[in-house]
Amino acid sequence: MPKKYVHTKRGNTMRYSVSDLQKAVDAVQSKQLSIRKASETFAVPKSTIADRITGNMLYLLLTGDHQH
Repeated sequence: MPKKYVHTKRGNTMRYSVSDLQKAVDAVQSKQLSIRKASETFAVPKSTIADRITGNMLYLLLTGDHQH
C-alpha cells in the first residue's frame, strides 16, 4: 500500500505587522535608518522594505490593494 501524502503548508507567512512595515519604510524614507537597520529593528525582511520603497507591485498582490 502506498504512503499517504500529507500536504504541509509551504512558503513564508508574514511574521510582522503592516504597521511595522510602514514604520520601517517611514524610517528609511526619512533617512533615520538604513534598510538593513530598519529590517533588524522592525523584524521586516530587507527585500520587503526595498520593494515597498521602490514601488515594486508585489506587495499589492499580497495585501489585495489593487488601486491603479
